Amino acid sequence: MTRTPALAVTSLSVLPHLADVNLTLPLGARMAVVCEPPAGRLLLEVFAGIQRPDTGRIVVGETPLAPTGPAQALARIQTVGGTPRPLRAATVAATLHPAARRARTHLRQVAGGGLSIEDLVDDALVRVGLRGAADQPPQTLSRQRRYLLDLAGALLHRPAVLLLERPAATLSTWGQRRLLDALADLPEHVAAIATVDHPHDGLALGWITTTLQPRQRQPHPQETPARARRPAYRCDVPALVTRRPGRAPRRGQGPGAPTRP
Repeated sequence: MTRTPALAVTSLSVLPHLADVNLTLPLGARMAVVCEPPAGRLLLEVFAGIQRPDTGRIVVGETPLAPTGPAQALARIQTVGGTPRPLRAATVAATLHPAARRARTHLRQVAGGGLSIEDLVDDALVRVGLRGAADQPPQTLSRQRRYLLDLAGALLHRPAVLLLERPAATLSTWGQRRLLDALADLPEHVAAIATVDHPHDGLALGWITTTLQPRQRQPHPQETPARARRPAYRCDVPALVTRRPGRAPRRGQGPGAPTRP
């Protein structure tokens, strides 16, 4: 029996940057897409329903995705990284309260009960290694810790698919292990896709790695010469069956040992 993939992308194009992207992300899979940062951000924005594609089809589970909805499909995808979000709350823990309220409402609907907002926030911070920073002002966090805080907020939404923008470029070895451990604790059906700058970044994560390939294209008549010279990127990843990665391996002290932020 064929299982429905977590995410299926067919003939996706956002000209002039992306052309003919075909990608299938199985349930529980981890995939790294090697690409230039602008193309990677655009790809994730399309997957998240922020950017409307020119052509193509995106299906989350069995639900087609459109930039304006349906809301249940958009809610099943969470993005980590990308444009920094304003941090107006007084503490790191308070930053997660809105997401925790929505998570508690969902848990009450499906299970008839649930943890308190404080318990949900505490659990999310423990998962990403930020419990000790709960009472700090969020503006004092480093870029790496802000990324992990973004991850904690995404996990509260119980997503089916996590979209991670350039985790290898943002996180140290310690941060990447926190990320991998947090993902290892998720339900088996939850899938994740990350954009990376180099193939070895995806291999270091232990994920399936594919590359957006530049391809020459026909320029639009109204494009400037400089814009017309930009390549479009394409990707063709067939359905894959993969073993889900476990927790990050622990290393001893010495070269390559984790460094804390």
